Amino acid sequence: MMNNLNVKHDPSNHMFYVNLNHGQAILDYERHGDLYLDYKSTHVPKEYRHRQVGTALVEHALDFAKINALKVKASCPFVNNVMISEPEYHSLRYHVI
Repeated sequence: MMNNLNVKHDPSNHMFYVNLNHGQAILDYERHGDLYLDYKSTHVPKEYRHRQVGTALVEHALDFAKINALKVKASCPFVNNVMISEPEYHSLRYHVI
């Protein structure tokens, strides 16, 4: 497990990321005004998988949505799994009307 990850947000490129010794972990998204964020995909370099890097990245992105009163469309299956497994994020889910 990785501790003290420094997750950064790059709104101009629509991504959250973590610089690692060997590459970057990235969560790409699309913003839909002040309504919701569509978390499209996550990528974690192979050597960092199963070390909670992806989960920390997604939790940071979900916390950003919560703080900014935005809903989240989880197009990325990994983001969806984190949202399902952690009850504190259930209320963030964007529902199409």
